Amino acid sequence: MKKLTVLFFIVCGLHYGAQAQTRSKNAAGQARSVLAKENYIIADIKKHGAGEHGIFYDTLENGIKPEDPANSTGRQYHDIKVTLGDGDAFTANLESGEDKLTLSLLKTINGRLRQVNAFIDTSIAGTYALSYKAKQGGVYTLRVTCKDKAPKQGEGFSAFYDDDCAYTLYSIIAAPGSGSISGNPSICEKLQFLLRQRLTNYLQITGPIADTVFEDKKLEAINHEALFSFDKNAKATITVYAAPFSVYFDQLMQYKDKDITEKAGQYLIDFFKNCLGSAWTIGKHPTDANWYIFKRLGYKDINVIIHPADRQLEILM
Repeated sequence: MKKLTVLFFIVCGLHYGAQAQTRSKNAAGQARSVLAKENYIIADIKKHGAGEHGIFYDTLENGIKPEDPANSTGRQYHDIKVTLGDGDAFTANLESGEDKLTLSLLKTINGRLRQVNAFIDTSIAGTYALSYKAKQGGVYTLRVTCKDKAPKQGEGFSAFYDDDCAYTLYSIIAAPGSGSISGNPSICEKLQFLLRQRLTNYLQITGPIADTVFEDKKLEAINHEALFSFDKNAKATITVYAAPFSVYFDQLMQYKDKDITEKAGQYLIDFFKNCLGSAWTIGKHPTDANWYIFKRLGYKDINVIIHPADRQLEILM
């Protein structure tokens, strides 16, 4: 079980469409001028602003340059300081033009920077996503590394850095309180809560492993108990698929008969329409008329599936 848990923290990731504050390239340049290369920090990601619902956003635009330091294999990198508290969920989504950059998360242990296990997702071309939940707070290092070795001086030297090594880093830090919802929330409030949890791959509401799924002796998925349930009378699951990578919240609700199931499904769909607004479109699965899909550009789908024969209603998102 311990081995599977480690695997869960290695195979993972996310894309989100949140708006955030943009950090100045000039400030990063100033940091370079005053810090020695062995302490090379170009920026600082932390909890900026008020943090609505306990979630904080930050955006960094930068690019690797010829004068930047290189690791022992000759690949150049940037280090970014990330300050996390106990139980904080952190995500970083790296976008670059030519898919030449990677992300890793490190922490100082016994005086040396060592890599920590984090969710990694490279399923979308041109992006590299990382997610991590800090068991222990402190200062971490997010490292952006160029996959290619630094090119030799000559034709195309400058263009390599300007075009291939420029990047934008979208970051989110979600405090532990962001994973709870109190009182008697409405359907819309529950849906909005889940949409916020997707920003960090449901890290704040992922419970212990319930079971694992194997296909041809290969691990296909790990099912976790969800710490949040859309329906208090039914358990929900957080499922992590290994390849291709994906993470889903899955809520299955049971009803007494077919008619009640269908009415409950339509009731839920109508509420979702009103809550999500006109930015989202609704359609049906091409082979299942009882499978409703809410879509919005840049967002993962929200699925409401009615299973009349089984008297079940499912939310998959």
